[in-house]
Amino acid sequence: MKIQLSALSTRHAQLPLIAVAIVLLAAGAFAWQGNLESKDTPVGENTAEIEKIEKVTSAGNFVTTKIDEQRAQTETANFAAQDLNASAQDKELSNFNANSETAIAILVDTNSEAEGEFLPAVIGPDVKPSVLYESNLARLVGNAETDERALIKRLVNEGVSVPEAVPQIVETIEAVELPDWRRFAALSKEAGTAPIIAIVIDDLGHSERDFSRAMSLGEGITLAFLPYTERVAEFAKRARQKGFEILVHMPMEPTDATVDPGPNALLTGLSDSELMRRLTENLARLEGYVGINNHMGSKFSQDKRAMGLVLDALDARGLLYLDSVTIGSTVGERVATASRMPFAARDVFLDTVADEKFIERQLRILEKVARETGHAVAIGHPYAETMAVLQRWLPEARKRGFEFVPISTVAALECAC
Repeated sequence: MKIQLSALSTRHAQLPLIAVAIVLLAAGAFAWQGNLESKDTPVGENTAEIEKIEKVTSAGNFVTTKIDEQRAQTETANFAAQDLNASAQDKELSNFNANSETAIAILVDTNSEAEGEFLPAVIGPDVKPSVLYESNLARLVGNAETDERALIKRLVNEGVSVPEAVPQIVETIEAVELPDWRRFAALSKEAGTAPIIAIVIDDLGHSERDFSRAMSLGEGITLAFLPYTERVAEFAKRARQKGFEILVHMPMEPTDATVDPGPNALLTGLSDSELMRRLTENLARLEGYVGINNHMGSKFSQDKRAMGLVLDALDARGLLYLDSVTIGSTVGERVATASRMPFAARDVFLDTVADEKFIERQLRILEKVARETGHAVAIGHPYAETMAVLQRWLPEARKRGFEFVPISTVAALECAC
């Protein structure tokens, strides 16, 4: 099999080196399966097995002789997606269109021996492989048990049934951990063909009622927890167990000095060491988050020095930054872009007025932004009015073609990292 690597998009540049081994192996076997049925089978009962071994050995040799650490990090999965699509074309599957992330997810069969030892390094420890496999399959061919879906399942399963070669390949490659903004990212089920919307619910952690309201909105919603609340660690853990993506809602200094942003807030007048101490202490209050967004912060987010320190620290930890844009002159995007770190910005505040009619108008604006730009970010709060409107609006918006994603999906689209 001729294997040709193409440049990996920045969105996938952080995939671990272990993924290279698994994808190369699976792609080699998958392409072999796809091509085998289109050729005449040679005479001899062992011919197919010999050809299979030759293909796997070829893929293994390619990895061990051609992949160095830098190249492996930047040229990972596009070629696998190309091979998947080529094989599907051979099978006359007209609607099959795999991207590189999907290639990794479906090339490793949930029943293969490779899963237990190697798959967690690819998708992160908190994602069930079976869920990832099935959801990515659904992205390609839908949920109905059609002949096409059954055929793809069979091809995938057959294509990875060569785990004996995996250890030989992996021995030559040093696994690299995913950054936390990818490792703890919630599974995104968007198909990539519709406008996407990320909705973040802020100010969580104070009460069970607010927390339950936010989780009742269902998948695709991101939850932002205030780090100083008493039950923040418990709520964050429960949210993660339910599959939600979470943020630390970091208290920052507002322009109005009479307004208290909360304990351990990040303030412009702090020394560098005290600023880092507060940031570290706030981040240590919970686990499993992909990054932070600012609570208040209209003054802090305008300070280039302070924001530079904070975003550099986040980048070093492998976290993303969502700018809540509490003031138009924020420097968040400028600093994040200069650091080439994952970043997103709020487009619409849903409930600056806790009134259902107002929230409905804001959602219409949100839809307009998403249609015009392809994606939009909204921030709301666990008010009874906000929750009631979102409960009505979410299913209707899905029917109109919008898809709802965690904030890391938007950050990945914008990331220059």
